[in-house]
Amino acid sequence: MKQMIFFTILNVFLFSSCSKNKESLTFEPSYSLYVLLPTQGFGDRSFVDDIYEGVEAAALNVNFEVDYIVPETLEEAGQWLSNFIGSTQKPSLIIVAGNQFTDIVNAFQGQLNGHKILLFEGIADEYEGVASVFFHTYAPSYIAGYLSANLIDNCRA
Repeated sequence: MKQMIFFTILNVFLFSSCSKNKESLTFEPSYSLYVLLPTQGFGDRSFVDDIYEGVEAAALNVNFEVDYIVPETLEEAGQWLSNFIGSTQKPSLIIVAGNQFTDIVNAFQGQLNGHKILLFEGIADEYEGVASVFFHTYAPSYIAGYLSANLIDNCRA
């Protein structure tokens, strides 16, 4: 899961608008990266911690800065996102972690002022600049259990 998050973020950087520094032949993103976390923040060993580890690994390899926003309430998160999208001129990638933010993201109706939103664990409406990533972490173990139960006659698993 961590590698998938790392490669998703890395691909966003590689295939988005990047500016090439002619003097050193290194690529630097022409935008900022922000991660809007759920109110519980880090430490529960869920996809939120995986996002953090993936972003930090990508930051080491691509050399970009990231700001983590941990709101105290859902309303504070919505207010931050609204203020940020309305006031910031430099295009930014905003990783939004959690399905509790789906309604907030959808409320913008794609009017993101040049920013892009990547919503993890939620399914946002389809607008330009908005993408959703949804992991079904239980699905592989369910399928493996079902298949192994069917290999044994009279198994009631």
